[in-house]
Amino acid sequence: MLLVHAEEVTQNILFFHSSFTQAPSWTLEAAGFNVHAIFESEAAIQSEAHPNISMLWPTNYERLATATMFTLFFAGNTFAPSSFVYDGKGNQKIPIQNYLQEHYFGAVRELVGYLVNETNVIGFDTLNEPIPGYVGMKDLHKRVFPAPLG
Repeated sequence: MLLVHAEEVTQNILFFHSSFTQAPSWTLEAAGFNVHAIFESEAAIQSEAHPNISMLWPTNYERLATATMFTLFFAGNTFAPSSFVYDGKGNQKIPIQNYLQEHYFGAVRELVGYLVNETNVIGFDTLNEPIPGYVGMKDLHKRVFPAPLG
């Protein structure tokens, strides 16, 4: 019997990069974030910085890091049409949305290839709790997810 635990992709991953190994800080860097300043600038809030708050992750939905990364993933070609990233293969620049999606779906393909012949696997979740980021927001000053810190 094969038992596999695969971390799912959630908004949490985008702000845990400095504490947990599954976090893709390279995606934040590709988008132009200084990953060493994310918590100091409060572009994301880290649980360790607020030990008295039991459920901190919802506060990051609207924080700059998470909202920007989901926006770029789902609608980067629309909202950031001039944002290009080197593809890492032939030094060709590609749109950031394509870059993020190609890497994400490449990882999903690897997981599927690994699990395809396992008879005890009935399914898996590849994108848990996706959020729209800034897509559809008419006013960035109004909260969409009322999850204040504290």
